[in-house]
Amino acid sequence: MCRVESRDGTVVWLDHRCRLVTRIDDKSMTLEGIARDVTTNKALEDRLHHQACHDPLTGLPNRAYFIDDLETALSSLDDRPGTLALFFLDLDRFKLVNDGLGHSAGDQMLCIVAERLCNVVRGKGNIARIGGDEFCLYVDGLNDAATVTKVAERIQKTLAEPIAIGPTTITAPASIGVATANDSTTNAETLLAAADAAMYRAKELGKGRIEVFDRRMRTAARKKLELQHELRSAIVRSIVDLGHDLRLEVVAGGVETAEQLSALRAFGCDTAQSYFVSRPKPASHWNDKILLSRSTGVEKSERRRLAAISAA
Repeated sequence: MCRVESRDGTVVWLDHRCRLVTRIDDKSMTLEGIARDVTTNKALEDRLHHQACHDPLTGLPNRAYFIDDLETALSSLDDRPGTLALFFLDLDRFKLVNDGLGHSAGDQMLCIVAERLCNVVRGKGNIARIGGDEFCLYVDGLNDAATVTKVAERIQKTLAEPIAIGPTTITAPASIGVATANDSTTNAETLLAAADAAMYRAKELGKGRIEVFDRRMRTAARKKLELQHELRSAIVRSIVDLGHDLRLEVVAGGVETAEQLSALRAFGCDTAQSYFVSRPKPASHWNDKILLSRSTGVEKSERRRLAAISAA
């Protein structure tokens, strides 16, 4: 297949077959062949390839294409100076937009966010829609940690600009996780997992934040996963002992704060372990009935709450 440009500038793709023919009488050689116009087929092939590698809504690369491109960028880090920074974004209020304005408004918001993020990259990296309201982008050739932070802040500032959807004006605040690489020893999936962990840490701390990955985040995530499994298993097998403890902070004039400490004690074969869920509240939040009783209703409520935690 070859690409041919006509006199008027139109590009035509040709599928050609040819052979070299030698004449016996004068020993001359000629080239004989046939060419077929496959421009339509080539356009269809290109469109299918684009659909396989890109998000149909925003037109951004999808996860698979982005991972391949990121892997290529990481493999060449040793050949050039600077840091590659990966930013993992999750829009904090996307569900509210979907529920309040409808899915078409949510789709419009995602397209506007994608366009704005492309302006941040500006040819120095790539961007993808990972799924739902999650986006990833990497920027290459950054000088230091301060420059990485500036890029993250520029992303937040860009998303904070008002978005007009019909008569409604909204913003698209995001929680951002950041992970960096300085050499080719880091692979794309590992870097993506690190940025993802940092993003969830940002959401846990109150959303709309920027968090840079450190190894403690991965350790905390692993412990949380193990805790969820142990709690779920203990509840299913009914090998738990649920209790309550109330801690009061008393100052002159009465109780200042009250804290309910729920303990779910799971008994194993050799050891027993306790898991605590602590919820400090102002004294006004608690009434005398909750403070002074150990009613079955309270216990059932706590069981439901702890079961929900184990399933989170």
